[in-house]
Amino acid sequence: MDEEGHYLARKDRSVELLKERMSSARWSYVQQEGSNYFFEKENEEAAAILQQWNYKYVILSG
Repeated sequence: MDEEGHYLARKDRSVELLKERMSSARWSYVQQEGSNYFFEKENEEAAAILQQWNYKYVILSG
């Protein structure tokens, strides 16, 4: 991700929102491995991690 940090998102839309946000910053989705989502832009790589916070929300970190 462009900025490191933690973001709280509803579980039902978390992956969709992550991909939309990264796409708007011109990152291309590459693959998912477990709870890790990998993106690339030019010669850079980025990973975002989804961690279950409770039954309704996840924490996105990158």
